[in-house]
Amino acid sequence: MSKEGLNFSVTEFPICKSFRTVTQLATAEEMLLISGDMSGIQDFIFSIATDDKVARALKGRSFFVQLLSEVCLQLLCDELQLNESHLISNSGGNFLLIAPADKEDKLKECQKKIDAALKEESLYFALGWEKCNKDAVHKDFSGVLEKAKSNSALAKKRKFASLNADDIFNPFPQTNQDNRRYETLTDKLVHSKGYIIRKSQEKAENWQKPLSLLGYQIEFVDTPSNTAIQFNPQNTSKEWKSYRFVVKDLPQTDFDGLARRAKERTGTEKLGVLKMDVDNLGSLFKDKLLDTQRSAEKIALISRSLTLFFEGEMTNFLKNQNFNGDIYPIFSGGDDLFFVGTWDKMFEFAEFIQERFRTYICNHPLLTISGSLLVVDAKFPVSRFAPLADERLDDAKIKGGKNCINVFDINLSWSDFKAAKELKKKLVRLVDELDQPRAIIEKIQKSTAGLNKILQQAENNKKIDISRVWRLAYYLKGKKLKDENKDAEVRKIFDEIIKQYEKLIFGVLKGEKVNPLLVSVAARWAEFEKREKIESEQET
Repeated sequence: MSKEGLNFSVTEFPICKSFRTVTQLATAEEMLLISGDMSGIQDFIFSIATDDKVARALKGRSFFVQLLSEVCLQLLCDELQLNESHLISNSGGNFLLIAPADKEDKLKECQKKIDAALKEESLYFALGWEKCNKDAVHKDFSGVLEKAKSNSALAKKRKFASLNADDIFNPFPQTNQDNRRYETLTDKLVHSKGYIIRKSQEKAENWQKPLSLLGYQIEFVDTPSNTAIQFNPQNTSKEWKSYRFVVKDLPQTDFDGLARRAKERTGTEKLGVLKMDVDNLGSLFKDKLLDTQRSAEKIALISRSLTLFFEGEMTNFLKNQNFNGDIYPIFSGGDDLFFVGTWDKMFEFAEFIQERFRTYICNHPLLTISGSLLVVDAKFPVSRFAPLADERLDDAKIKGGKNCINVFDINLSWSDFKAAKELKKKLVRLVDELDQPRAIIEKIQKSTAGLNKILQQAENNKKIDISRVWRLAYYLKGKKLKDENKDAEVRKIFDEIIKQYEKLIFGVLKGEKVNPLLVSVAARWAEFEKREKIESEQET
């Protein structure tokens, strides 16, 4: 595929090859593009009390968001007499539908029903729509899409506008938001093989309540049914109505247990918090990715392909022997993920996902992924680390230039992250072989300031003080080894570290984009990995 133009047919787009053609859209001369958009998701999932079962409550809240979106979609399909052929995309609390143009009044009624059902909840679901014709759907869809999404964004700013003042301002009971309400949903998700979205006029309680106010309830099942949706099928079966992928295999422990598991390997009892999402996806749909043929079919296939990666493929990734039992998937779907796990495996998993994503999209030059990676105590409040992960991800995209990861509040390109990993491995070897391991880590960390100064000198066309590197080399060569028989082996590691420093400096001189802070990341990474060894040195 050429980087110029990127003009391809649906079947030529690599990540879409495994999909059959999208079912035919409405054929009326004029129709509506409907954008459903949920807001308040972040606060709903993560504004939660930290207790022994917080992990299961988070997973339950995350899955409830998906169920609520599906029920709202089902409401529209039932009221507007639509079917699956009208659905363009559905993921991450958002969906796109095509409907006949004469359904606007019905849409307004649906919005009012949704408003009434959610007025006691912290979530809101907005509907926006835009009229279009067949040519726009099949040839230049992005303009209509932008207007429909703009209308749903406007509706989010006018929450509950369909209700009268009494509905909003009269007292109503506070919704019970304790963790137990959603722990039970997690249990159902983990132990069931599928579920049914069933019409019901009965008012339910707990997490089912808002769904029942919309006229539906969820029934989890363990046996096939022609009305049930199957979870994560190994192969399709006519015994089920349809299927969906969802990341639902969880570690048999809580966050405290994951931190203890990390301590057993590294001596550092901490969690890793990883958030990742695809860069520039919205603008790519409008601009370069689809070139001149921005059809609804293409957008549907690309959206579904990304959903398959984050929901279907992710389930298999977590079963990888290297990660199984170490990662708690809070959310994965659409084009992003949010995971908590053992801190050391989370570093490996971040790189693993980036590499698998690049392979999945056949190294398409315009599709990249960014992330943020935190290391926190097991008791650090969820309500604090979730927004912090968001802030760091924004920093990676805005200041880091996207296609990168923020780790220890430092933005690194993925290649720099891998270079930091290689340097970390060398530092870990030195910690194992030297008499005073803490000293070497501290020295490397302090050297970052010297590298930064060299970088500033080069950028300002000043004389570079290279002596800082030679002083580090002199320091390393003078270190005493525990085992003199390994002298040649360890000296080789010293030389490799110095060469890596020289490579950074020469890169600056050649005008290359260089990030000396990867050295700081490597040093902290090594310190966490050898915490037990370093602390035992202090005790002696």
